[in-house]
Amino acid sequence: MDEDNLPVPWARTDAYNETPMTLQDLKLQAISYALRSKPLWWEKYKDNEIRAKWKAEALATPVEGDKLLESEVEYVLQELAGYEKMRDEATGIQASLPKKPSISSC
Repeated sequence: MDEDNLPVPWARTDAYNETPMTLQDLKLQAISYALRSKPLWWEKYKDNEIRAKWKAEALATPVEGDKLLESEVEYVLQELAGYEKMRDEATGIQASLPKKPSISSC
């Protein structure tokens, strides 16, 4: 088979019309989901003591066999503000992940 005819995984989409994600993206999503699964995360992430505890836990916990870098964990913690804005206080419905269905505690 000619090199020019080999499929490139990043240039196409899957059955759900989504582009493949890197392992790094999946790791960051996993830690983000773990944090957003905590009760009252949208309030607690603003507390510096809790935030420091979550950061230490995330740095100590391997994801897919590797520990995350401090900059990666900080990125996920900062991203929580954006997820808080997408949360509907009245219903409790919140975004789960980009391009994915929403989740609810109901």
